[in-house]
Amino acid sequence: MDVFTTTVLFAATVLAAVTMGMVQVIKTIGKVPANYIPAVAAVVGILLGLISFPFTDLDVYSRGWAGLIAGLASTGLYEFTQDRRNRAK
Repeated sequence: MDVFTTTVLFAATVLAAVTMGMVQVIKTIGKVPANYIPAVAAVVGILLGLISFPFTDLDVYSRGWAGLIAGLASTGLYEFTQDRRNRAK
């Protein structure tokens, strides 16, 4: 992988944990329907990616992509950690 891809993936990895926490706060404060959570996570990830300029030298588009990846990954991380025993059909 080149340096650009590695940097974007590193930024997305760091942002995924922060995005997951922010989405949990949004879910507890505001009553967001469960089917909108991935979209909320994507938007929060993009916003966090855009405001991460002091911590990375990526351009604005790359930070946005890293945020989008982080938002979608945070949804997957949350779903992965949930108890699935009673959800089997």
